Amino acid sequence: MRCRADYISKRYEWRPHKRTIRMKKYNLTFISDEDLFKHIKEILLLYLQKISFKSISKNSVDPVKLAFDAKIYNKSITEMLEIEMIQQLDDDKISYNTFLHKNIFKYVVNDCDTTGKQFDIVNTKHSIYGLFMDEHKRKDLSFTLNTYMLMQHTILENKQATCILVDAVAEDKLNIPWEVSVDDKLFSNQQIRHMSIEKFYEIMTGDKSVLKNLYMILPEVINDIMIEENINNSAMQEFHKYSDERLKSIFSQT
Repeated sequence: MRCRADYISKRYEWRPHKRTIRMKKYNLTFISDEDLFKHIKEILLLYLQKISFKSISKNSVDPVKLAFDAKIYNKSITEMLEIEMIQQLDDDKISYNTFLHKNIFKYVVNDCDTTGKQFDIVNTKHSIYGLFMDEHKRKDLSFTLNTYMLMQHTILENKQATCILVDAVAEDKLNIPWEVSVDDKLFSNQQIRHMSIEKFYEIMTGDKSVLKNLYMILPEVINDIMIEENINNSAMQEFHKYSDERLKSIFSQT
């Protein structure tokens, strides 16, 4: 078993004696408090590894754009650099949204496999094959074509299969056949679905409000984990050790 120090970067303050807090009642019907805490903790520690002032400072930042943005938005250089840091982190290829939704189902639904390489979620009992689409994949035409061909192959092999493209930004109740255009020809099949993430959670758990409840409790769970693990993000604090002039010189280096 790997120790917790393996997961937390040195850029985060960590003391060996973590605080023990009483497990709260998060009151989610589809997952236990302990499993929810464990799952969100895994994501949080993964996310914290990515936040680094030093790694961000090495990236190229346009000093002209920085100067204009600071004046136009009435922000200081330091504040604009903080915004730049967040934006660069958002461009990370790791989709924490997909990670959360994919892996939470191993705690929620029996006979649910989240370890496959082709589909994010496979419910063997009900022959449901789910694949999450994030912002990066949405813009990727090859992803669309390859995924549709994979789903076509799956329903040919398993006549009972339902393949679902789970869309995180689709309207709440979307559940329609997924239509794909190839060389101006439209393809669709009732067993290949384009579905909102809200509808997917409803189908998998039987609860219409389950995703809304998860999102509402998420900040509280993260806060509890930060307290228990005694994790203090020092990345943003590191910004304030430098004057605006020093920050400008660091970010203007190529």
